[in-house]
Amino acid sequence: MPPNSIHSLNELEQKFHDHFYNADNETKLTDLTSVRQGRDESIHEYFKRFKDIKNRCFNLLLFEKDLADLALAGLSSSYREKFDGFDHYSINQLQVRALSQEVRFKREKESYKPHRSNTHIVEYDSDLSDDEEKEVYATEFVWPTAAKACSCVSLKLTQKNW
Repeated sequence: MPPNSIHSLNELEQKFHDHFYNADNETKLTDLTSVRQGRDESIHEYFKRFKDIKNRCFNLLLFEKDLADLALAGLSSSYREKFDGFDHYSINQLQVRALSQEVRFKREKESYKPHRSNTHIVEYDSDLSDDEEKEVYATEFVWPTAAKACSCVSLKLTQKNW
C-alpha cells in the first residue's frame, strides 16, 4: 500500500480484514470439538493442530478455560484419565501438564523390562465418547512345563470337577 493511504484505525482494520480474512478458511466450533489426538500423535503435534484450527475460528468467543476443556476432551483416553478432576484455566497450562505426562509415559515405557518373555504390555485407546467408554481387561495364563497343582478360590467347580 502506498504511504499515507490509510487515515483512520477503522479504515486500517477494514483493509486488514479485506486482505486476510477469507470465509472459505473459517472453521466453526463443531470443527474444534471434533479434534481428537491421533493414536501415534504426540502431545506437541496435537496441541499445534488444535491451536491452528482454533485460530481459524475467527468469530469464536470462548473463555480460555472452555478452550482448555475442549482440548482436554480431544486428548487420548490415557491422558484424559490422568487429568480427571484437575481444573485447567488455560490451554497452555493443560499443554504443559500433558507434555510432562507424555515424558513420564515414555520414560516408564522405556524402563519397563518384563520379568519373562511371555509378559506383554497391552495398550488400549478409545475414540468412543465418555458415555460409551468401556473397560478392557487382558490377561495371559502360562502354565509351567512342570505343572504344579494350584487352586484359585475365585473359580468354581463345574460339572465333572473341571
